[in-house]
Amino acid sequence: LLVIDPQRSFTSGAWARSMGGRAHAEVGVLRLAFQNVAERLRVESLLTYRTAFTRCPFPPHSYEWDDALKDCLPCSQPYFVKPGNSVLWPPTNGFSEWVHRLLSCGTRTLVMGGCTLNSCVRVSAVETQRAFQAKGLQVVVDLSLCAARAGNYFPSPQFGGRSSVEAAVREMLGAGVRVLPYATRCCLR
Repeated sequence: LLVIDPQRSFTSGAWARSMGGRAHAEVGVLRLAFQNVAERLRVESLLTYRTAFTRCPFPPHSYEWDDALKDCLPCSQPYFVKPGNSVLWPPTNGFSEWVHRLLSCGTRTLVMGGCTLNSCVRVSAVETQRAFQAKGLQVVVDLSLCAARAGNYFPSPQFGGRSSVEAAVREMLGAGVRVLPYATRCCLR
């Protein structure tokens, strides 16, 4: 399981505050996704070497794990720093080495969740699928563990009348990423 950027910035920090008065309405879906991640971690005891996280560089109050995760993630939880949209950048952040370790231990499925669905999750899922597909890895995006700003779920002329979330899902599917409304326990092994 890879959870992308489950940070306070997206629900109550710098990123959320940048939306001004509409922030509360825009980030509700993100809060729900982070709550779902926390519940999955608690129920399935997934904090093992096969579970990882990313963080974007944000100011200190925004850099911390989201409040939904603070009780289930230790402060020392390892993570990959991801200054852009892709978990593969920079190539020195340790992500590729982690995936190689998973593959050497027999893991063939990598479930991804986090935020935002139409940006970092999309880019990371597509690029990871392309980079490791020949080695036998299948990337699965669990939509119950992902979210975007609420406004990204509405149709937009920018995406041919589709929402940016729908466009992201279509792009991931086109790249060979499996997209599921809910991942099953078997997919996390």
